[in-house]
Amino acid sequence: MKAKAVRLHGANDLRLDEFELPEITDDEILVKVVTDSICMSTYKCAILGEGHKRVHEDVADHPAIMGHEFAGDIVKVGKNHQETRPMKLLEEWSGEFSFENREAIKKLTDMSVLYPTMEAFLHTLTFGEDGDVRRNGGRRFTSDAVTLMTLHGAKGLEFPVVFLYGMDKGSFPLEFGGNKADMEEERRLCYVGMTRAMEELILIHGREASLFLKEIPAGCIRWEQAEKEDDVQAVKTVQMSLFDFI
Repeated sequence: MKAKAVRLHGANDLRLDEFELPEITDDEILVKVVTDSICMSTYKCAILGEGHKRVHEDVADHPAIMGHEFAGDIVKVGKNHQETRPMKLLEEWSGEFSFENREAIKKLTDMSVLYPTMEAFLHTLTFGEDGDVRRNGGRRFTSDAVTLMTLHGAKGLEFPVVFLYGMDKGSFPLEFGGNKADMEEERRLCYVGMTRAMEELILIHGREASLFLKEIPAGCIRWEQAEKEDDVQAVKTVQMSLFDFI
C-alpha cells in the first residue's frame, strides 16, 4: 500500500515522502490519518534527529513519520487484536502511550465496554449517530449482563440470545394516528433485529401478533404460550397523600 507522510531522516532533515507500507504484523493496526498535530517535542525531534531520546538511532535508514496526536480511520487490525474486546485494547493503548487528554481516552474506553469487538465499536463510531453510541457511565458489567438497545443501535452487533419485545399488531409495523407505516423500512428493521441472534431468538407479543411474525414459515418458528403462576399475589396499590409525609 502506498502512503504519503512527512518523515524525519535526521537532524534538520524533514521530507514529504511517498513510500510503500509493509504488511502489518499480528500486533499492529493500520490507520489512515485524517488530521495530525505537532508540539514542542515534535520540534525538538526535528532539530535534534537521532540525538533526541525518542528518536531511534537508525532513523536515517528507517525514517520516522512525524506527528503528535492524530485522528483517523482504522483500516486493518492485526490478528491478535481482532478478537480482543475494545475496552481491553484501549486500556493497553492508554498505558503504553502518553496521551495528554486522559479524560477523553477514559470516556472512549467506558463507551467501548458494551461492544464485543473493535470492529463493531468502530462501525458505530464511524457510521452511527450520537444516540447509537451506548454509554455505561463508568460502570463495569459482568459477562451475563443484559444489553437493552434500539433496533437502530443494534446494527452490526451480534449476541448469543436476542429478545425482541413488542412484536404486536399496531406496534411493529407501527400504526399511529391513521398514518400508514413504510412497510419495507419496518420489515428491514425487523430483519436487523432478528439477525442479531447467533443461537436463539425469542419474539414476544401481546394479544395479537405482528404481521411480521405471521410471515415466518411454520417450520422455522415454535409458538409458546406464557403461563401465569398461581402463587403470584396481586399488588395492592394505594393512593398516597402529600400529608402522609408530614
